[in-house]
Amino acid sequence: MSNLKFGKFICITSEGEAPNLASMTLGMKRFNDAARKIAEEAGIGLIDLEAVIPKTGEYFLDDVHYTEKANAPVAKTIREFLASSPLLE
Repeated sequence: MSNLKFGKFICITSEGEAPNLASMTLGMKRFNDAARKIAEEAGIGLIDLEAVIPKTGEYFLDDVHYTEKANAPVAKTIREFLASSPLLE
């Protein structure tokens, strides 16, 4: 995906070096795995959009912002979470 910018503009070291895609991918995987583990250990729900949104330019404008095409799976995932949750009782 050529529209990735976060690593090049936000994660620059004082020496001007930026992480590569593999490093950024590993960092996000570790973050997401930790979030899942914390939610499970705390017994709280987690809306896991990372698991349902394909990592392609069709679904992402850049590193983090979804395209309009992502709206349907995002909405479906949130709807299913809320429908199965006691939050709305």
